[in-house]
Amino acid sequence: MQNSEHNKQDMKPEENPFPDLPAETFEALKSSMKEIGLLVPIVKDQHGHIIDGHQRERAKAELETEGHSIKNYQVIVAKVESGEQRSLLAYDINLLRRHLTKEQRNKIWAAMRARGMPFEQIAAASGVAGSTVQRALRANAKTDPEAVTGKDGKRYPPRKRPALVVVATSAKEDERAREVIEKLDCERDHPITVKRAERIARDNASQRRREEVGEMCTALAGRADIRCGDFQGVLADIDDASVDLVLTDPPYGAKALWIWDSLGARAAEFLKPGGFLVTYSGQFHLDNVMKSLCAHLEYVWTIAVVGQGPKTSVQRRKVFSRWKPVLVFCKAPFNDSVPWHEDLYRGSGPEKNLHEWQQAEEEAAHFIRIFSNPGDTVVDPFVGSGTTGAAAVRLGRRFIGCDIDPAAVKIAIKRIEKADEENEKSVA
Repeated sequence: MQNSEHNKQDMKPEENPFPDLPAETFEALKSSMKEIGLLVPIVKDQHGHIIDGHQRERAKAELETEGHSIKNYQVIVAKVESGEQRSLLAYDINLLRRHLTKEQRNKIWAAMRARGMPFEQIAAASGVAGSTVQRALRANAKTDPEAVTGKDGKRYPPRKRPALVVVATSAKEDERAREVIEKLDCERDHPITVKRAERIARDNASQRRREEVGEMCTALAGRADIRCGDFQGVLADIDDASVDLVLTDPPYGAKALWIWDSLGARAAEFLKPGGFLVTYSGQFHLDNVMKSLCAHLEYVWTIAVVGQGPKTSVQRRKVFSRWKPVLVFCKAPFNDSVPWHEDLYRGSGPEKNLHEWQQAEEEAAHFIRIFSNPGDTVVDPFVGSGTTGAAAVRLGRRFIGCDIDPAAVKIAIKRIEKADEENEKSVA
């Protein structure tokens, strides 16, 4: 706790290490920013403290108070670990724009080298020869206790991790940049955009969730197999003609219409002859859904599921919908050993406690009883919160499922594992 408090104190904003501009120069800066905009970005740390650009920020604030908007607004957000690192970065930025002593300059060069910059880059930024930088750094390294000895036997400043820099182009992006940079723990040789930083953060979080999911999947080996990823890839190893029932609830929207052809084609491969595909569908694009599935499987029937919840209004068709179609297809020939059943099912309505598209578990159990037998293999390519899997395991079927959402897969694994435990207790 003491270290944490120390770090907080260390990261407090410091006063501008450079003197304010003379009044005449500052007014010229304001006039230029009023006409042309912000030519040099303002640099802040992840907490919003200014590293470079105090005068530009002051001019911007005064201009906005006077009713002027600033063109070409740009902020660079740098992730720094301490107040000292923030100060060194300020010196780095001002290397060519300020008059510095030899000692100050050498200190900045050492900091730049420690961040991994090559001698040539430091020299180019400073307007001097590379040999000048090397001599100065080696002279400092002789008395630096943190310096390291290279393969040539000479002492060099230690290389440290480069600062992560995110570039924002608006005040709104400035807030997003400071928020996302706190979530990142990676190195980048060049500045990155806010969108790129957010994408990296999402990818990192998704990878962590996938690793957690992978650890959990082993607990259900032999009875259920839940995978994380797109069904076209992660279910590719299912043997042809090895599945008895595909029971699923894919997305319904226009953007998801491509799914149905892929679903039909894949189901036709791994379903046994006489095996069934039973899938929920919306009504709006039902014609396209039917065409896609009929290209691969034989149409059997449509079952109407009537829910007990509120009616759904379809504005574009002026319809109050009270039912949902469940489409039944099979891989020919039709399996006439299926029991007699009604094409109207009055359900209890969706259960939304675990997933926004979650269906009732008893509803899934109803279709599993009709279209499969104990010991059969049931597949759900859109497993969601695991409704189909939980029902299948309770009814003594082997289950295989997947979903592209790692968070949903984690929920499904826990839910199906619980159903399996309860099943074993009831048998015992």
